Amino acid sequence: MNVREPGEKSLLRRGFGIILSFLPILLAVVTVLFLLNNRPGLEKKPEEELSRTLRIVHALKVTASPRVRGYGLVEPRQRWQAVAEVRGSLVFVHPHLEAGVFVEKEELLLQIDPAEYELVVARLKAAIGENHAKLRELKVEEESTRASLKIERQSLELAQKSAERLRTLQKKDVIPSDQLDREERSILQQKQAIQQLENLLALFPARTGALNAALQVNEAHLKQALRDLDKTLIRAPFEGRLGKVDLEEGQVLRGGETLFEMHGTQAVEIEARFHPAQLRSLVPPEKRDVLESGIPLSGLSELLQVTATVRLRHGSWESSWPAEFYGLRESVDPRTQAMNVVVTVEDPYGKGIPGVRPALMQGMYCEVELCGSPRHEALIIPRSALWGSRVYVLDEEDRLQILPVQVAFAQEDFVVLTSGVEEGRRIIVSDPSPAIEGMKVDPLWDEALQEKILEQAKGERISR
Repeated sequence: MNVREPGEKSLLRRGFGIILSFLPILLAVVTVLFLLNNRPGLEKKPEEELSRTLRIVHALKVTASPRVRGYGLVEPRQRWQAVAEVRGSLVFVHPHLEAGVFVEKEELLLQIDPAEYELVVARLKAAIGENHAKLRELKVEEESTRASLKIERQSLELAQKSAERLRTLQKKDVIPSDQLDREERSILQQKQAIQQLENLLALFPARTGALNAALQVNEAHLKQALRDLDKTLIRAPFEGRLGKVDLEEGQVLRGGETLFEMHGTQAVEIEARFHPAQLRSLVPPEKRDVLESGIPLSGLSELLQVTATVRLRHGSWESSWPAEFYGLRESVDPRTQAMNVVVTVEDPYGKGIPGVRPALMQGMYCEVELCGSPRHEALIIPRSALWGSRVYVLDEEDRLQILPVQVAFAQEDFVVLTSGVEEGRRIIVSDPSPAIEGMKVDPLWDEALQEKILEQAKGERISR
């Protein structure tokens, strides 16, 4: 019979104790695994499609006029620099000859001492009178010489007849021969006198021509002297406004000295820059073929049937003037390829309203708007809805579609389309990035933007 030793019993009791200590943990693990394996499953819900909220407007047909804007400085259409064309001291200065003063046409502004030029005029008039007197004297002398020549020729005829009779008598020995010789000598003297008179008459045309030439020279000098005398009076060539003036009586002026500048007040012009693409949008569609074929700038001016408006803005304050399209300059900026368009405003001072609209003066920086002929049934959408040559629209199920479009012309906040979208189509104006065709959209109508582009298309409000 085997008897266990006391040490072995102690070891068994210790092992059994360890097993009993892990038994609760084991039971807990088994319980957890059982619960996990036998718990009820989670209820699955069907997946819902996500929808993005995007702003939309409607594509509308309206009557829209293409408008383009450029900027330039106001310049007077007439500009005159007063220059002293003759020298002398000032004997008269207009009492209100100051910068900014308005003067009337032909109003006397300055007078240079005319005494020296009056003496020249008097001397030349006297010389011309002397020329006329010499011509009259020469004419009388010519008439007298012709009368003397006539008498001498008659005397020659008588002498020749007398000599013929003496020759007959001499042949009959009635008279001595020396008597015939004396008569022959008298005939020769008569012929010599006639020759001298004829020579004198031949000189009369030359003498008359010399006197007429001297007369013409003196008359030309007189005209110049009268012009110089007239230049001592400096008058306003047109109605205008004076620039800076710094003159006083007694001041000695030199010929060619610039005195002051005057600007015309009847009209001003503004030269604004526009790119060719802007001007092209103003050309009616039916005339585009002529434009595409290539025409000079003068021809482009004829194609542009536009109305013009000039605006002056300072913050929230704005004034405008109706203007007239004048034409295009015959030059293009080599750096920007921009064209210079000139418009004019008539009576810029008369159209001023104190506190409301100032007078257009030199140096003002203004906006020039050109408005083309109206395009009827033009389909417009916001400019923010255009992504390159595509737009995003909504279909009947509020899903995004991408459509290609063609643009006729663009304005500040809208564009006019020629194809790609129908009237009434819902146009997405928000940025849908990323734009996935077919994605679900929750549309939000942007009433403010819709009204804004409608007002701009009608020209009722100008975007700032």
